[in-house]
Amino acid sequence: MESKYCHANYSSVTVEEGKYSHTKATCCKKDLCNNVTVKLPPKNTVRNGLQCPSCFSINSDHCDAKKAVKCTHNENRCIYFVSTITVGGFQNTTALKGCATEASCATKPGVIVLDDGFYVNNITRLDCTPAAPSPTKG
Repeated sequence: MESKYCHANYSSVTVEEGKYSHTKATCCKKDLCNNVTVKLPPKNTVRNGLQCPSCFSINSDHCDAKKAVKCTHNENRCIYFVSTITVGGFQNTTALKGCATEASCATKPGVIVLDDGFYVNNITRLDCTPAAPSPTKG
């Protein structure tokens, strides 16, 4: 992968309670340095008092948030992400809104090609805004 797409950081996106993605990457910028095993820390599910609009749609380039999701740990941004992934000729478009870390917002829209074109990710939208405080009970 081109180094402009590598953000060596832990990233997390929560779309609904129990539905999340978290990743960790390391960047390799010299020959023969890609034999490192990346350790993914356990997902921290402690709520941090912030929330974001939430929705998830498969086979669509949009979703309408009708509810909010509580952000966890260091998720302090609201993300709206649209991507079309092609793997070996199979194509799927996904749209989502939810809570995200700063690292999740670092990627820019564009095309990422891996494995000589077997995997293509066309990110068409990635908008991030500050997460809002969750309403308190009481």
